[in-house]
Amino acid sequence: MKIPLSWVGLFSPVADTLEKHGAKPLAHEYSIRTAEIEGVEIFAFDPKVVVARVVSVEKHPDSDHLNLVRVTL
Repeated sequence: MKIPLSWVGLFSPVADTLEKHGAKPLAHEYSIRTAEIEGVEIFAFDPKVVVARVVSVEKHPDSDHLNLVRVTL
């Protein structure tokens, strides 16, 4: 089962250990004291990815297959 560290932090005081030592030492300590950890997966966000909300979609006046999309960041 994969559980995000943010979820574990709601039930265990892991913030200090995570900040001082990182995710892998935290997983080792957690395995010794609480539950076995089989692995740690670290995900990083790509700064080139932008999340936006679509405000409106309209047909392009000069095309049959294009749309004009307005977004907010």
